[in-house]
Amino acid sequence: MAIHKLNDLKIKAKIREIESLSYSASAKNAMLGDGQGLYLSIAKNGTASWLLRYMTNGKAKTIGLGQYPGASLQKAREKAAMYRDSRTVGVDPAHAKREEIKAQKLKESKERTFEACAIDFIAFKRPSWKNAKHSQQ
Repeated sequence: MAIHKLNDLKIKAKIREIESLSYSASAKNAMLGDGQGLYLSIAKNGTASWLLRYMTNGKAKTIGLGQYPGASLQKAREKAAMYRDSRTVGVDPAHAKREEIKAQKLKESKERTFEACAIDFIAFKRPSWKNAKHSQQ
């Protein structure tokens, strides 16, 4: 299996090709493989995102690594390598990513106080109140 089949020129050429065909009846989504389960999924409208595909317990799984060009080819390769390394230790990358997102949301919600929420709510509702006393209460 060849590793690192893609480069930026190939990616940009394929995106241009798909965008030029986007209004024709033959328009199709495309998947460009870089090797070791790393793919660039290109939609008919020309948007592209990085995916890591792997097998766990006989089931195919896919995990998103970011949208192209925001996540460059090099960053996608680094993330894919990190997730592949975690699989060798026995960690499912999709499950780990969900847990990471959950922990981030929990951290953000704990940082926000009730007072800050109340101030934002009052500022949002103030224009709809008819009397100034309502905001005072």
